[in-house]
Amino acid sequence: MSGHWPVDWIIAIDFGMTCTAVAYSCAPDFEVRYIQKWPGKPQHEIHNKVDTSISYDVRTGQLKGWGFLCDHDDDGEEVNQYWKLNLDPAYVGLPDDPAHEVAAKWYRDYMFCIREHTLGFLRDSFPHFDRKNVEFVISVPTTWRDPGLIAQIEQHIQAAGYGQSHNERVTISLTEAEAAAVYALKSGMTIGESFVVCDAGGGTSDVNVLRVVSTGTLALEALSYVEGRAVGSVLIDYKAQKLVSQRLQLIREHVPGDIDAIAEQMVRDGFHTFKCSFGSVAYNAYTKLKLQIPGLSLGTDFPGVNVEDSRLVISSHEVQAIFDEKVDLICGLIDEQLKVVKDLHPSETMASIHRYSHLVLSGGFGSSPYLRRRLKERYEGGQSSLHTNASGMKVLLADQPQLAVVHGLIMAKSQLVKLGLDVYAKKCCPISVGILSREKYDQSKHQGETVTLDPLDNQRWAERQIRWIISKGDVVQTEKGKPHPYRRKIPLGQEHTPWRTQIVMSTLPKDRLPKSLPANRPSENGKELCEIEAVLDPKTLRRKNHKWYHLRREYKLAEFSVILHISTGLRFEIVSKDGTSVKSHEEISVAWEPVTVQSAQPEVAPTMYPVAQQNGWHWR
Repeated sequence: MSGHWPVDWIIAIDFGMTCTAVAYSCAPDFEVRYIQKWPGKPQHEIHNKVDTSISYDVRTGQLKGWGFLCDHDDDGEEVNQYWKLNLDPAYVGLPDDPAHEVAAKWYRDYMFCIREHTLGFLRDSFPHFDRKNVEFVISVPTTWRDPGLIAQIEQHIQAAGYGQSHNERVTISLTEAEAAAVYALKSGMTIGESFVVCDAGGGTSDVNVLRVVSTGTLALEALSYVEGRAVGSVLIDYKAQKLVSQRLQLIREHVPGDIDAIAEQMVRDGFHTFKCSFGSVAYNAYTKLKLQIPGLSLGTDFPGVNVEDSRLVISSHEVQAIFDEKVDLICGLIDEQLKVVKDLHPSETMASIHRYSHLVLSGGFGSSPYLRRRLKERYEGGQSSLHTNASGMKVLLADQPQLAVVHGLIMAKSQLVKLGLDVYAKKCCPISVGILSREKYDQSKHQGETVTLDPLDNQRWAERQIRWIISKGDVVQTEKGKPHPYRRKIPLGQEHTPWRTQIVMSTLPKDRLPKSLPANRPSENGKELCEIEAVLDPKTLRRKNHKWYHLRREYKLAEFSVILHISTGLRFEIVSKDGTSVKSHEEISVAWEPVTVQSAQPEVAPTMYPVAQQNGWHWR
């Protein structure tokens, strides 16, 4: 594809819960650089990331600021932060969290501002930039598994202006964990080495287990599907804010103003720096965190509430308890992924595939000295008895942990552009995907199922049966996808009637997948994902029952294959029986079903939610 549309510039965007990073590179070398100048900051200051904030005029509702331009102290300005997870309709947050539709509007406005600033910077910095072909590559959290959600995000990105000109394209290319793993190759991994990547950010923590296939031409083999949880540094802020608010409630008659707003300001102004250094050698000199209480008279003490000289005192034990709750969840996520690898590769249990050399940390929370210390104790110190092959696993911090994702995005895309080689030639599927079909009726198998009589063959068929094409944990080739043969009987005169079929998905393991999806009995085990529609090419049709001696009705038989390309999202292709492509994804109409809460609830534990703000088969 790049041969027909040569890529001159690659721009990568890592949209984060607290901050967003943008990197860029240009042909022929594609050296990675970062946007470091942002509106709202002096030109001499360098910032590798910009706040993920968007603000609106309280009176008019008009967009007022974004990033560093947002003013938290302006009463006429509504500043919105920490809403990334609310882009997923399945995410269950706090009662006062923004609705999905509201978060989607903020996302479109914010991404529009990111695009305008980035393109403006590059126009002002490089001659003839407007004449060049630009491809944006954008990452998404691992927790966003539903392909329907990825399709929604693509629509929001396009609505923000991306990919709308003849010399601009946009793709959601990798998950954040996949991009961070590509960047981890810069740490000096060797061929055959198995390692773990934990990308812990503001909103989510993702874990990826991989093996190095090649280091000259970058190539990674995923040993399991990437897993993520809604565990990030923002949740630590939330817990700290909740603790501060509870303390202030005990002296509320002495504190002027809204207690929750004051607690939020205290955490924002005094806790963040302390949080980032907690667990470091420098921190060991301090045993208490003292936060100034706005509006409280100087020299005021409340010993029973731990207020000294108008400052709220939080002990190191209290801070550690907040950290431990989240760090324990990350340790559990890593252990869970190591177990998944063992289950997916049982024949290689004692082989080198399970001897993990390194655990590489990236992301803002991944930079936490306390998180690193806990992980070193658990794995380097051999505290984890669950996985002996992880004992002695060296814990590393990516050299630029907060830029690992955006840098990895460009590393992967530039190799694809220059050499046509994907870093991930194969991927391990995090979900199961199938086609809603019908099967020849069998009384022993189809009791209680919907049954119809086909007038073309006078046979009984069980409807809404599921033919699983890809199962969770399957390894598929990203370029070739997973094909599945398809047959359809078409009455004469209906050759140009669009063919339609339903695609279904499930997050259950292979041995628990449902065999059918009754229309009148909604199931938590599977869900309709989308309906695809296309007019079949004449080359896929053959005449049947057209001889004079045939007694049954004449019809056209369509024989083709539907290819599912599952990577970051889901794309479709239709090929004829001889393998010739007859319909690309862009030529197929895809109607995505709404993302439901039930589809994602099993993926995220409730404790993580709070956030501060051919035989016998015939397919129809």
